[in-house]
Amino acid sequence: MNSKSTWILLTLALAMAGFIVGWEKYVAGPARQPVEVVPGLDPAKVTRVQVRVTGALEMIAERTNDGWHMSRPIDSKIRPRVVEYLLHYLAQLRPDG
Repeated sequence: MNSKSTWILLTLALAMAGFIVGWEKYVAGPARQPVEVVPGLDPAKVTRVQVRVTGALEMIAERTNDGWHMSRPIDSKIRPRVVEYLLHYLAQLRPDG
């Protein structure tokens, strides 16, 4: 193989690599970006969480001045970290695939 063929093949390989990088970044990439399951969820702005599961009692937790308070099925204070963790998890949740 002579040096002219080597330079042609090297140039062709670099052009193909540039095309692939450009295609992945600008054409195919944005379509594959993960989509939020709950778009625009800001855990700090949530004041009420309602959970319904088929065959179970509905649960409602509301944010108060001193933390989170469960109003259904029983009236009691709950650990704020549990609700905050759930909200942060939902804010970061992405679909599979």
